[in-house]
Amino acid sequence: MGDDVSIIDEEGRLFGVINAVDAVVVVFALAFLIAGVSLVYGVGPEPEKSSETRYVTLDLGEQPTYIADRISEGEILTADGRGNRSITDVYRTRLDGNPHVFARIAVNGTVTEDRFRHAGEPLRLGRELTLQTESYETQGQITAVDKVDSTLAVTKTDVVVRTTLDTSDAEQLSFGDQYRLGESTLATVRTIEVYGTQNPDRRLAYIGLTYRTYEPSGTPRFGQTPVEAGATLPFRHSSYRFDGTVVRLGTVEPRGQRRTREVTVELEHVEQQTAAAIQVGQSETVRGETIADVIAVDQTPSTVVVTSDDGEVLLREHPTEVDVRVTTELAVRETALGTQFKGQSLRIGEQIMLDLGHIMIRPTVVDVSSE
Repeated sequence: MGDDVSIIDEEGRLFGVINAVDAVVVVFALAFLIAGVSLVYGVGPEPEKSSETRYVTLDLGEQPTYIADRISEGEILTADGRGNRSITDVYRTRLDGNPHVFARIAVNGTVTEDRFRHAGEPLRLGRELTLQTESYETQGQITAVDKVDSTLAVTKTDVVVRTTLDTSDAEQLSFGDQYRLGESTLATVRTIEVYGTQNPDRRLAYIGLTYRTYEPSGTPRFGQTPVEAGATLPFRHSSYRFDGTVVRLGTVEPRGQRRTREVTVELEHVEQQTAAAIQVGQSETVRGETIADVIAVDQTPSTVVVTSDDGEVLLREHPTEVDVRVTTELAVRETALGTQFKGQSLRIGEQIMLDLGHIMIRPTVVDVSSE
């Protein structure tokens, strides 16, 4: 056996080479150096992570009907092979193209140092996110990310719209008619007021509707259209369709209170044959509702200005023309802005249109009763 080798020799050197005290100093220096490198370059224990859920709103835009019909609440989605997304709410609308879809998605991820990450990436507004199931795949743009609330800001909005319809379509209008997309109701007819126009084949309608709207930022929207005064909103039914202009928000009732007013109107220089066609008892009726009754008719010869041979200006009765004064009872609405008939202001000196069945007249208002 050879000579024994001592770790520290008689002179206090480590393995006979390094002084033991110096070795301790070197060890401590190396420890401080390693700690500094870890601090600068992130080497060391990973920051603590926690699992959390965020609720993401996706604007999926227009989708083919065969995909839009499949996007439904409660559906589990996949991402990178993991089931870590699920649909919690869906809002669909349709104008005249494909359905427009918004979806609320529950997304699982991790929070590290107050930063939420899903599949290793932060959820940023404007980022595209893929929805994938066994039956379809599509993409949407992130428009909101929240810690709470699994539902979309979907609400009901009441409006009154003004539109013109073919007479046949106006007859098809019914209370409770619905604008539907698959199993979803997009809008419902609540009130109907229909009037005649100068064209017997067209009708003027004021329709109260309740729309199912999406309200992400204070203003309700139907699809991409803000629901506000002057906006054009669609209504599609199996028997008819129309686009209406919003004239009132927050109610399905047209402005004002319904009343009956006695109104006197006048036609000047009417041929006697035409005048004879206007008779007491005639009325204007639309969809079974009477909106104008003729209760009195008076005729007087029309006057004309003639000049005699000596230059004198004279008034003479017209040989064939008469002036016709008609007293009517009209269904009107009393509003803060005055009395309205067929949705238009009823003012002395202005004309109204009356469809009395076999004759249509456009007389001038000469008197409106106070009661």
